[in-house]
Amino acid sequence: MVAVPSSLSSPTRHGRLIAVGAALALLAAPLVATPAHAETSRSIFAPTDRPATAAVSSGKTANIGVRFSTATSGVITAVKFYRGPRQTKAYVASIWSSKSKRLAKVTFRALTTVGWQTATLRKPVTVKSKTAYFVSYLATGGHYPVTKGAFSRSVSRDGITVAKSGGRYTVARTSKRPTHSTKTNYFVDVVFVPKSSTISATELQAAAAKRVFFGHHSVGWNVLEGVSSLYGAAGIAGPAQVQLSGHGDVISPAGGGVLAHAEAGENGNPDGKVDDFAAFLRGGVAGQVKVAVVKYCYVDIYDDSTVDATFAHYVAVMDGLHAEFPGITFIHATNPLEADSDGANRARYRFNQLVRAKYAGTGRLWDIAAIESTRPDGTRVTGSAFGEAMYAGYTSDGGHLNAAGSQVVASALLRLIAAS
Repeated sequence: MVAVPSSLSSPTRHGRLIAVGAALALLAAPLVATPAHAETSRSIFAPTDRPATAAVSSGKTANIGVRFSTATSGVITAVKFYRGPRQTKAYVASIWSSKSKRLAKVTFRALTTVGWQTATLRKPVTVKSKTAYFVSYLATGGHYPVTKGAFSRSVSRDGITVAKSGGRYTVARTSKRPTHSTKTNYFVDVVFVPKSSTISATELQAAAAKRVFFGHHSVGWNVLEGVSSLYGAAGIAGPAQVQLSGHGDVISPAGGGVLAHAEAGENGNPDGKVDDFAAFLRGGVAGQVKVAVVKYCYVDIYDDSTVDATFAHYVAVMDGLHAEFPGITFIHATNPLEADSDGANRARYRFNQLVRAKYAGTGRLWDIAAIESTRPDGTRVTGSAFGEAMYAGYTSDGGHLNAAGSQVVASALLRLIAAS
C-alpha cells in the first residue's frame, strides 16, 4: 500500500476529528518565541570529545571543573562529566557564582561505566549572558581523566565560552568552588538552554529536507499542527506529512523531505506503542527514513503506573532498534503532562527523570515535559509535583496542546530533526 500525504482535516485525534476552522487558525498563527527548554540544549563539549589521559596518577581528592560564560541568558538544566575507568564512586557536582555562592548541586550515582554522564538538576539555574559561572565536582580519590593544554586558548561552542586557562582546581576534601586556574580540561560540562528565540528559517529548511518517521497518538496530532503552523507562518515549504496505516506502507514521495507518521499502538498502553513503532520500522519504514521518534501521551502514565518497568521496556526496544538500524537517528521524548493532575504528573516526573538521565547527554532528547511546564519567560510552573505541570497557556483542555503549545513543542522537535 502506498501512503499518501495527510491533510489537517482528515485524521482523528483521541477519537475526535480535527476541525477545519481550528486547522486554518493554526496556519494563520504567527511564528512564536520558544521558551527555555524548547531550544535544543547546548554544552561546552561534544558527545564525542574524549580525554587524552584516562586517569591521573594522583589519588588526592580535589574540586575540579571549568569557568564558563554564555553569549545569551538562559538556564542550566543539568551537569555532565566524563567518568574515567578508575572513577567508580558517587560524586557531587556543583554550579557556582563568581562570588563562590553555590547555586545548585547534584549527585552522580556510583557506576563503573566509562564515558559522559548527565545528572539533571532538581531546579534549573538561571544564568545571565556574559557572566562568569563555574561548574565542578568533588573528585573523591583522584584518578580523574584530563587533557592537558586544552585551554591554552579560549574555547567556544554553541554560544558557551571557556576563556584561556579556564580550567579550575582546588585540592580539598569537601565541595568548594575551585579557584586555581589551569590550561587542563577536566571534562566537566553543563546542559545549557538559551532563553526565548524564534526558530530560524535555516532550521526550518534543514528539517524540511529530512525523511522522518513519527509514531504518536492524540498529542502527536497537535505537534503535526504545530509543524504546519510554523512553516505556514514563515512562508517556507514544509515536508509532506504522510500518514501510514500499515506496517508495510510505501512512503510517497520516495525522495526528498517527508514527515511520515502513524498512530502507534493504543492510548493507555505505552509498551504496545513502542512495540508497534518498532513493527513499522521492521516492516519496511526503516529503509525509507533517516530519523525516527516515538512519543507517548499523557494518558500512558498515571500515578498507578509501573514506571520503572515501562522505562525498562522502552530502553530494551530502543536499544534493539539502535543496533538493528544504525543508519537511523533516533530521537527520545519525555512524557507529556497535564495541567491539573499532581499524582499522575509525579509518576510522569519519575519516568521523565529516567529518560533524561539516559538520553540528555546524547543531544537527541525532545523534552516535551520541560517545554510544557515552562512559561514563555523561562520560569517554571509552580504549585504542582516537582514543578512539572503543564502551563495553562499551552493547553486547550488541560492535556492537549493549543496553537501556542503546539508551536513550541513542534519547534523543539524540528530543531532536533534539523541537527540530525
